[in-house]
Amino acid sequence: RSCMETPFEAIEARNSKGGGKTFNATGCDVNSTSTEGFEAALEAAKKAEYVIFMGGLDATDVEKEGMDRPEIVLPGQQPSLLNKLLSLPHHPKVVLVLIHGGVVTLESSLLDRIPAVISAGYPGFYGASAMAEALLDVSDADLAVNRWGRTPVTWYSHEGWASAAFNMLSFDMAASPGRTHRYYTGAPAYDFGHGLSYARFELAGKAAEEKANGGKSVVKVVVEAVNEDSRREGDVVLLAFVKGKNGTIPASEPAANVKQTLFGFERIGPLSAGAAQTVTFTLNLDGLAQFDKNGMSTVFDGAYEIVVRDGNEGQVVIDNVHCSLEEGCSLTQ
Repeated sequence: RSCMETPFEAIEARNSKGGGKTFNATGCDVNSTSTEGFEAALEAAKKAEYVIFMGGLDATDVEKEGMDRPEIVLPGQQPSLLNKLLSLPHHPKVVLVLIHGGVVTLESSLLDRIPAVISAGYPGFYGASAMAEALLDVSDADLAVNRWGRTPVTWYSHEGWASAAFNMLSFDMAASPGRTHRYYTGAPAYDFGHGLSYARFELAGKAAEEKANGGKSVVKVVVEAVNEDSRREGDVVLLAFVKGKNGTIPASEPAANVKQTLFGFERIGPLSAGAAQTVTFTLNLDGLAQFDKNGMSTVFDGAYEIVVRDGNEGQVVIDNVHCSLEEGCSLTQ
């Protein structure tokens, strides 16, 4: 027997604390054409209210050092099995847990039907117990852990990837429709920094300018996050972006294609129900620097906008920022 706890063992142990029953079946391998396990998986799902689909990639024959994927689709028969699970007459709630390194896509006709998706990475020794504790409430006194992260990459949609004819071996930022959150002009499945929480957080913010070392001004944005849930604690991850307004960066400059730049991020919490906490982001010239057409680092004088997001619907917008090499960053009236 392996000394590592499997996801099934961890989920079964936690579910049994609340009096639940857990069934396990291997529907298909990661990258196989076989559907022999479909029947057993579907029979197990017919007895369940919830289905936790452990899928994704592996680091042996799908992705690893020296092996790049030409496509980013969920491999093998996994999409087919997911479709069958989602089509069961009693409509169990399906949670897709992706074990993976690089991003994975599903056709929107399938992805839109999945109630919840978890990007688990390659979670390591304690990954199974961490997932079980984050997935399941046992009682009002033993709620699921609510400390989710935010995706550090842009998750391109299945349709967007296909229409752009992306090549995994060429990530030319200047090639349409751009790459990464800084340049991509399409509609991703999940934005860079996307992430959800079991609790809802309300954001409020204000900005002020002050002189920094050297006499140049900086803009400080103070954001308050309030956990509006009535019983559940949780973390919130805030990401601070800045972007030049129309005309600030001349169209002849490569930097004109930059949609946004991340200049700060912070995890706060866990915040108990009703609790609040503040965090401060400072925008200075270092956070604004771009490369001009001659390859030199510079700051383009003009108007900028700061947006602080929580990865879901919450955001704070400061749209009256002006920056210049001579003066630094200030607030306009």
